[in-house]
Amino acid sequence: MASLGEPLYEPAGGAGSMSWQDVAMGSRRQVLVVGAGVGGAVVARRLARAGWEVDIICEGPLGEVPAAANLHSASTPDRAVTSLVRRVAGGPLVPYMRGRGWGGGAAINAMVWDAPSATLEASHQVATDAVSPFARAVAEADPCARRVRLAGTGPRRATPVDGLRDMVRVIEGTVVAMRVEQGRVVAVVCSDGTERAASTVVLAAGALGTPDIMLRSGVCQLGRHLVDHPSVMIPVTVRTPSAIDPARPVVTTEIDRGDGRMLVVDSLGPDRPGEAALVVALTTPTSAGTVTVSSGDPSGDMSVEFDLLRGDDAHRLAALVADATDLLAQRGVANAVVDVAVPRSSIVDWVGEQVATQQPVYSHAACAAAGVVSRYGRVRGIDGVYVADVSALQRVPDGNPMSSIAAHAVAVADHLMSC
Repeated sequence: MASLGEPLYEPAGGAGSMSWQDVAMGSRRQVLVVGAGVGGAVVARRLARAGWEVDIICEGPLGEVPAAANLHSASTPDRAVTSLVRRVAGGPLVPYMRGRGWGGGAAINAMVWDAPSATLEASHQVATDAVSPFARAVAEADPCARRVRLAGTGPRRATPVDGLRDMVRVIEGTVVAMRVEQGRVVAVVCSDGTERAASTVVLAAGALGTPDIMLRSGVCQLGRHLVDHPSVMIPVTVRTPSAIDPARPVVTTEIDRGDGRMLVVDSLGPDRPGEAALVVALTTPTSAGTVTVSSGDPSGDMSVEFDLLRGDDAHRLAALVADATDLLAQRGVANAVVDVAVPRSSIVDWVGEQVATQQPVYSHAACAAAGVVSRYGRVRGIDGVYVADVSALQRVPDGNPMSSIAAHAVAVADHLMSC
């Protein structure tokens, strides 16, 4: 693991990077990394710095990550892909957004980072002048409110892929499965039918992408631990709209409620002028769902059943929403808004309907591969395969999973280097 103060990712040419003369002194170990999100990028950078020959195979787009800190500006249509998932048992299929291409989820994330700043390459607290009047009113009304820290410097987004192209070879393609012979990976199979030989593969295709690849490769007992943060959004119409500016972050203020969190979203984007929101999420869920491929057919459709709000999760989320509506009714906050879309019926019923039918604001799926990977991400039963993304975590993090993914990826890379 990275020691305290050691960045989880560093720019190309940083301390410890190797020149071509260093590499020429001996044979280079090779690895194929599938995916260029947080996990894949951290593993690739760390191994490349240690002298490994690293190939990253990644679906497009392969252009540089948008620099804008503003979530609406960064989330371009080509970088966000949606899958149809079922959020609650018996509910409808709803869109679930995931990052794709170079940077993965880090390219469309709101950038809120929960780790101490000592473990980051770049992190800063949202400046006072970047906070909207609505967010300031919330912060003044609640003693637990605080301005968030962002993974970036000023208005610029920082991601683990920054400068990575100088250290690895990038290959465009979509991996759909692995070819395994006598218990060992020998190649990955792409969507166009081509294969790429590999004896060491690090899967980092994301919360749903990695389980999909593994299921189509014959990995059994998988996808039974899928977890997510059930969340709802309470829209408000504000008296003083926040400017839609790439230099302004979207999420500026957070409130920790122990088993949940509230985020102040200063703007809902150019299509909803004058609207902000208070997002309420249950960050300690007990519900778990599944990822499956129909009939075990490698060409079949992937099915994602989150099965949220089982047990007391619905009532715990409803209690958080009730707390949020009380906060919005306080005089200082109420004076900052024109209208609040508070629940008009039973809060428990409203929460159930919102979680079941609305595209989630928190897209923090995790842990679907937890039952089949070791502590260092090694896939049990297949030699040469490791998982370095959020699907390998043993529990869903309490907030933005980027920090936990990066820490896990460091552990995977360090384990590979020690073998």
